[in-house]
Amino acid sequence: MKKLEIKGIGTISALKAVTYITIIPAALLFLIGLAMLLIGIAVGEPGLWGIGLAYTIMPVFIVGMYGVISMVIALLYGVLAKKFGGLELIVEEKNELVFNGPSGNGYQQGAPAPINPPGSPYDAANQIQLTKPSPPPLPNQFRNSDQDQNNNK
Repeated sequence: MKKLEIKGIGTISALKAVTYITIIPAALLFLIGLAMLLIGIAVGEPGLWGIGLAYTIMPVFIVGMYGVISMVIALLYGVLAKKFGGLELIVEEKNELVFNGPSGNGYQQGAPAPINPPGSPYDAANQIQLTKPSPPPLPNQFRNSDQDQNNNK
């Protein structure tokens, strides 16, 4: 097991992550506000279209505000992590080669593939090619008839 310490978070990375998380709720608020705005205008109710207008504009400010806050938090984390230490993660590396499906998910783990399968033209131990595969001969219809006449003379 390895211990890793996070010393800093990129500000643009934090902005992107928060934007990805907040974009779906903001889009839903925008659609609700747009519907309320259109219904308020159609019915002639100024209170309804006022609320709809607010719901339409606020998601933009919400995504922007959360983005700026996440960038400030990332900067603050970087400063404090250098001074007091960052978040520690314990990571375990697994080196499993699975060929017949992942084990533990309803599949039985298969045997590893052979390094040098039977009939292979390669010597796996020395990493060299043992035989040169030759292309199959061309059928007579593709041969050059001039060459055949010159060979027969």
